[in-house]
Amino acid sequence: VQEYVDGTEYTFRGVFDHGEPVATTLKELVRGIKYSRGASVCHRAARVPELEAYGLRLLEHLDWHGLASVGFILDGETGEPKLMEVNPRFWSNLPMDIQAGVDLPSHYWRVATGAAGSIDSEYEVGATTHILRGELVHLRSVCFEEYPLVDTPSISGTVSDILTSLYEH
Repeated sequence: VQEYVDGTEYTFRGVFDHGEPVATTLKELVRGIKYSRGASVCHRAARVPELEAYGLRLLEHLDWHGLASVGFILDGETGEPKLMEVNPRFWSNLPMDIQAGVDLPSHYWRVATGAAGSIDSEYEVGATTHILRGELVHLRSVCFEEYPLVDTPSISGTVSDILTSLYEH
């Protein structure tokens, strides 16, 4: 059983070569598949140095080799990061990393083939991508579902947020 934490979800992800970071990014969940959160359907490249440091320290300590994503929720009340999970796989919102300027599949290939060399992992903070089908599922959850720990957002506000974000990005 996992405690519900009200806050913003972030995922630190990257490619590591025996504990050394090759390329990393940080994703902020803007909207989940459900209004209560869930899998990310709108996501933005972000910088939160504290979360990046936690992700780096964890994966370096594990002498991580290959691909990883480390999920956190930044507690809305305390500001404290809460670890959710570590996954050794590609994620559905990978296009955000590429849109932001970090081609993690290419970097992963280079590490796997021993050709990592020097890789620039700078990325564009604010780069935002959507999973369109997921946005519709999110809107459906606002219209027809209830979650006891989260207030239901307004339908008109949700439609406005989605359309504005799609137009801007």
